Amino acid sequence: MLPVVRRLPLEPLIIVPYQSIGQYGGVLHGTSKATESGTSDLLSVRRVNLVRFSDDLATVVRNVAKSWDWNADFTVLKVTLRQGHKWSDGAPFTAHDIALWYNNIQMDRNVIETSKDRFLSAGKPVKVEALNDTTVQFVMNEPAPGYPDNFAQDHAQPFLPKHLLEKFYPTFNKDADKLAQSLGFDNGSALEQDLCADSRLKVLPVTEATDDVIEHVVWMKNRRNLPGIRDFIHLAIEQCCGALSELSEL
Repeated sequence: MLPVVRRLPLEPLIIVPYQSIGQYGGVLHGTSKATESGTSDLLSVRRVNLVRFSDDLATVVRNVAKSWDWNADFTVLKVTLRQGHKWSDGAPFTAHDIALWYNNIQMDRNVIETSKDRFLSAGKPVKVEALNDTTVQFVMNEPAPGYPDNFAQDHAQPFLPKHLLEKFYPTFNKDADKLAQSLGFDNGSALEQDLCADSRLKVLPVTEATDDVIEHVVWMKNRRNLPGIRDFIHLAIEQCCGALSELSEL
């Protein structure tokens, strides 16, 4: 795995601390909406989104995306990525990774049987195209000024490594199915479904509310003894919208 310092983009996102830079390691306390047993919240800590919500829980601000622009009637969205992002193996992260995620994973019924409504427009697929390495375009079926909000939510990371996955698609590789079969899958679609359908964690339904704090051990110090979050403690709340509104007013 490429060291983090060599994976930093040419235009890194700089976040100004509220008061001071905190201490590394320790315990991180947060709240969980308890959706899908809370796994989406945890995955959003492990991964990053194109955009994110600011502290007011309403304003969408940049994250992996450097900027985004709409046309006059909010039917064409162009998202510009910050230059120089890399995957953990050192391969460039580009707009083509976003196009593959949408066109070849989200909209492939052999991989995902039913797409999430939030990634559709007027109930139909959006036209997603990588215009170049740092610009991806979304063409809606009707005005959708709130569409970027979908990428700020939990478990909404709209990209997958094309350089790794395209070899299992007949569209990109005529021997895709044969390669997947050599790895024990029926075909390329079966392999993609196993890797990318939604989550590599098994998602279980919420059967009852919990009264106590739920503790998830997420990060410990790594083999190089670098500090990380030791525990991530989630308070699962049933009425998420009201609770989050109350938290925002504190």
